[in-house]
Amino acid sequence: MNDYIDLEKFRFRDSLEIESKVELDNSSAMIPPMLLLPIIENAFKHGGRINGKLKVDVQTKLQSNRLDCRVTNSISGISSSSGGIGQENLIKRLQMLYPDQHMFEVIHSDDQYSVHLTVDHLW
Repeated sequence: MNDYIDLEKFRFRDSLEIESKVELDNSSAMIPPMLLLPIIENAFKHGGRINGKLKVDVQTKLQSNRLDCRVTNSISGISSSSGGIGQENLIKRLQMLYPDQHMFEVIHSDDQYSVHLTVDHLW
């Protein structure tokens, strides 16, 4: 996750404002591959610049085998998109891996798109 964010920092250079915080109380907890990366990738791929800057905020917390991840990005203009194939695939993956143990929420406003994912009882 951090490597991907570093890559995007290099790509966007001065046109990116990023805040990223990771809190882990259990560094041995297993997070399935490709659970968080699609959310973070979408923030960069579909984010929009406001006043020349793309703003991305990634907050990830793992506490007592409960994962809480919030990714928020700026958008320019109103988009009618409700999520693409990547988001659909992620929701299906969550339903298979964590039935009744996850929450996936999208909050969309005129200038901001936010995804909130919680998963209880990680492996």
